[in-house]
Amino acid sequence: MNKLGDLSCKEFLTELASAAPAPGGGGGAAMAGALAAALASMVANLTIGKEKFADR
Repeated sequence: MNKLGDLSCKEFLTELASAAPAPGGGGGAAMAGALAAALASMVANLTIGKEKFADR
């Protein structure tokens, strides 16, 4: 197995779905948290500096 940090998302999900003991729930939760943070960043980047969102 490669280092988990070096895997693509698809490879990580394949490992997560396998019978291997790692990655486990913590790794899956970390991936979900990273995706949530990336989406929050995307929303911020799409709204910061836009006149129609100035009051928010």
